[in-house]
Amino acid sequence: MASSLGSKSARAADNDSDTEKHQQSPSSQGQDSDWCGIESLPTELLLKITEHIAEDIDDLRSCCLVSHRWLECARPLLYHTANISEEKHLLRWHNLIKSCPVIGMQYLRTVQFTPWMPDDWPKSFPDLGPLPKVTRLDWTSNLGHHVQVDNQLRGFLNSLSSVTELSLSGAFRNSGELAVMLASFPRLTSLRIDSLVYRERDIYDDVNYMGPGLEKLEIMYPHFHGYDDIVQWLMRGRESLHTRKLTVRMDALWDSTIQKLIDSSADSLESLSLIPKDEQAELNKTYISEPLPRLRHIEFKTFESFREAGVWTSLHFIMQFIDHMPIAPTVTTMQLGFYVANEDSLDTLFEDMDWEEIVQEHLDRSFPGIRRVIVEIETDMDCGDEEFREGYEQYVGDRLLLLGKETKVVWNDASARRLRASKGKAKVDSGRLEKFRKLWEAFVAADGGETFLSDG
Repeated sequence: MASSLGSKSARAADNDSDTEKHQQSPSSQGQDSDWCGIESLPTELLLKITEHIAEDIDDLRSCCLVSHRWLECARPLLYHTANISEEKHLLRWHNLIKSCPVIGMQYLRTVQFTPWMPDDWPKSFPDLGPLPKVTRLDWTSNLGHHVQVDNQLRGFLNSLSSVTELSLSGAFRNSGELAVMLASFPRLTSLRIDSLVYRERDIYDDVNYMGPGLEKLEIMYPHFHGYDDIVQWLMRGRESLHTRKLTVRMDALWDSTIQKLIDSSADSLESLSLIPKDEQAELNKTYISEPLPRLRHIEFKTFESFREAGVWTSLHFIMQFIDHMPIAPTVTTMQLGFYVANEDSLDTLFEDMDWEEIVQEHLDRSFPGIRRVIVEIETDMDCGDEEFREGYEQYVGDRLLLLGKETKVVWNDASARRLRASKGKAKVDSGRLEKFRKLWEAFVAADGGETFLSDG
């Protein structure tokens, strides 16, 4: 009898326990369902989600805490870029790589070295070891600290010997130290020089650039002096840099150096972008003497005159430049950038500019295959709302359409700082959309999506 009562009590306890489980709060059940849905997402979707939030470090860290699968997808993005502006940041990455070598060997891809203030320059450079996956270095040092490549800095640069893309801004003791730094990257294929300062022009005879060539070369704003000695050093002992995309601020180099850069890469050049001097109106020499058989894209930028509103002095120079270069039938796209300083000048640019003359008398003659004209507007002002911009875009677009040219207007103003095509928003990639749809349907069909969708 006692045993019978005991068994009944046990069964009653079990029933009570089951009842409690079924009577759990809806929120608790919903959390379990959410967890099952999130955890059963296919890896392809997890990768898309983490890539979408890659710029938000806090969100990436949260993803790493969800589960082991989420950790595997988010961790490479979390350690993709090293931002180093102080010595403590160097020490942090040194400790991270030491504790988990896979961070340095596989995850780290970009280094941003930006000691803004003279006091931020590291007193020592800890050994980071080899960083074979780092292919990009953005270097911006304070103009008050003149860099000298000593043994410690050389060790840091040796860790980055796999770098192929280098953006360089700052101060060096002399151009020889700058050359020593550039020579530290034997795989360099892309170089951007902007706002560089060095006290003396002193290229060392025993330092040579041994890279394969510079497929992309950007020579930008000069501080107090040009960069001719560096460019000539890069070309020393070789016929060409095999450059495919060349961008030059024309006040950063002598005319003869610009001509040599262009002509030496005549057989490889696909994109040419030039920024004439602000008030340069007349063409004093021919910069291109050799045909450019691979050229597809040509670009110029002009600045509004400080003396007279609505006047872009160097536009006349640009048209002369185009007229005197060899005919380039392979060019399909021409981009004209206008820096606008006055609000009223937008009317002058879009409505009063003789676009028909620009296209028919200059572009069509030098580039018989041209199909597209890009107009870039750069200004510190607010260019207004969407309707305001669309009116300008429609007006110039209709005019150039009559001349058989597709038009795109790029706005880079204070409020937007964004790109937008004159014909509306960019089209959705139907191929990628269809691939994503099939992936999601397969996920739902496998009973992984019903739970996830039912609570959403």
